[in-house]
Amino acid sequence: DYKSAVTHYENAIRLNPRNEHTLMLLGRLYERRGLLRNAQLQYQSVIDMDPDHIEAREALIRNLWSRRHNQPDLIRQVLAELMELQRVSADGPATIRCMAMVKYLTPLQPDFEGYTRILYKLISSYPDDLQTREDLATVLFSRHDYEAARQQLAELLVRDRYAAPANFMMAQVLIRLLDYDQAGEQFERMLQWYPRRQPWLSSFAEFLLIVQDYDAAIEIWQRLQSMAEEQEDLKLLAAVRVKLIQACTEAKRFDQARRIIGEWLHDTDPDDEALVTLLRELVLFVESGARDYDRYFQHCGEWYEMSPDDRKVRNWLMTGLIKTGQFERAILLAVEWLNRGPGDDYLVAWLAEALRYARHHDQAVEILRSQLAAAQNPEERYKQLEMLTDTYAKAGRYDEAIATHKRLFVEQAKLTSLPVAGHDEYELQESMGQLLLKAGSYNEAASQIN
Repeated sequence: DYKSAVTHYENAIRLNPRNEHTLMLLGRLYERRGLLRNAQLQYQSVIDMDPDHIEAREALIRNLWSRRHNQPDLIRQVLAELMELQRVSADGPATIRCMAMVKYLTPLQPDFEGYTRILYKLISSYPDDLQTREDLATVLFSRHDYEAARQQLAELLVRDRYAAPANFMMAQVLIRLLDYDQAGEQFERMLQWYPRRQPWLSSFAEFLLIVQDYDAAIEIWQRLQSMAEEQEDLKLLAAVRVKLIQACTEAKRFDQARRIIGEWLHDTDPDDEALVTLLRELVLFVESGARDYDRYFQHCGEWYEMSPDDRKVRNWLMTGLIKTGQFERAILLAVEWLNRGPGDDYLVAWLAEALRYARHHDQAVEILRSQLAAAQNPEERYKQLEMLTDTYAKAGRYDEAIATHKRLFVEQAKLTSLPVAGHDEYELQESMGQLLLKAGSYNEAASQIN
């Protein structure tokens, strides 16, 4: 496991501080765990001992470049390191790769075609260069060219059968090519070599859920749970338990899921608000999966009695009522809450939601219009416009739905200039096409979709 590997490498370095190979291995291990600053120190140590160490210089450049978004000043250091790499190996594949990466992928609008073209050219000159093939497969994968990525990975694995990143990427490529038999065999082969590699086990379990082999998926999550308990890794243990509960629910093993939650809750500090909230969400997830809404509302009722003003509990209660078609009860409950807290935008939004589902469209429109008028930023306006468009459409008021939907394009343009992620313009165009179809504007709809 990770901790044992780190201890092993650290002990080896203490015995021989100038062991460049071990320092590189430790750096790679830190990289896999996301400890990029720790990895940087290992690579720098190697360079301090051997300034001409190409592998360490390339690893350092990639490490710094990957952190550029959070630390923009690192770009200067990347450029300085590139100059050093050019000094060591002006025309070598590592230098060409790194130069292409910085030149084509650093701009706000990366030139993937230019980058891919350089990598293909590099492979034609250095067909046995594994890092270049891995980089090319990675960019092809990111551009959804899965067949081309598979070809590059196959060539790489002929040259290095045990290459860990290439093996893992091959499994992901096969899944996206819907070649599930080959993907399953790939995972099994990888895990024979590295049976305790946690990210691979997690990915395999997720894959098994896709192919609905629930028993095998649950077995792997249980193995990961045991590993987390052995390592006393509470963060990993919590993440694995969530996945195990979700897998049991998908497998319709509801009693097993409830038992896992019960054991977890027994060991939980009741003052740990975040964890208690997570466990409550899991309880309701299981009851929803089991379609046991009597239990669902029993839990919500108990929590509501303890904390009637808790927004999370109110959310769960309203969600359950709407999901089970109890719209009028949801409306009454939202009105009751508003009477206790008039003017609360959150409660007004819930009332509008309940009215929409109950098909009281005129009342919902009136509320949503007032919410839209009061919206303070593009994100809020976008949300209100989406709900208003949907409400008009459900009411069959397509002209108003289309007019409102057009305003979404304006807000979408504002969102893309903000740190908050914008909304996909293609999806907006497609939904506009659907609205035009419903309104009977077939020619305009065809033009919009195309």
